[in-house]
Amino acid sequence: MTLAAAQVLRSATFFDFDGTLADTNLVHVYAFYARHAGRRSELLSRHARLLANVPAFYALDAYSRVRFARHLYSLYRGMSRDRLEHFSRRLFDEVLLPRVHSHTADLLDAARSMGPIVLVTGAADFSVRHFAEHFRFDGVIATRLEFRDGLATGGILPPEVFGANKARAMREYAREHGIDLGISAAYADGIADVSMLEAVGRAGVVNPNVRLAQLARDYQWQILRM
Repeated sequence: MTLAAAQVLRSATFFDFDGTLADTNLVHVYAFYARHAGRRSELLSRHARLLANVPAFYALDAYSRVRFARHLYSLYRGMSRDRLEHFSRRLFDEVLLPRVHSHTADLLDAARSMGPIVLVTGAADFSVRHFAEHFRFDGVIATRLEFRDGLATGGILPPEVFGANKARAMREYAREHGIDLGISAAYADGIADVSMLEAVGRAGVVNPNVRLAQLARDYQWQILRM
């Protein structure tokens, strides 16, 4: 067996973030940055825009996770990359860490004993950096915002890490890191992440709704309540 063939047999565990490892979502993160990372003169207008967009968030998320994410990230337009990075530690300490599920650390430790653990999330890379460092992830696949002259344009750099795109991103990561998805595992909490779960040999769903729980039973996926 060649070295390349041996590398293919390596397994990994891929984790969604929001809802799976913590009781968070993209709106929690934007709300934090709208309060702290923008110019002072923009804070009230950004907060008002956030409130005005809540109905649109629910409608778009129900229709398309991709369109929801694109719309939400468009609200970052004009925010400074430096300030987004600067406040990422406070975001972790004040918003993300307090919402981490009680069994997340045990779940990650168990997965780590079997191989690399990889975070796969539609959250912006800067927003989950400290979470990934704290829980010692081996890799992170996350959304990258587009910046021009140090300011967010409101756009997203490809590839987008939402819905079916997560599975594509996982396959690319697997090719680059010598991982066999057929012997790997993935955990997620939403019906939008089914393609991510179908991409691996072993899958688990966390706190699933009725539809996802039924799908998990049909596919014999592990069901976790956290």
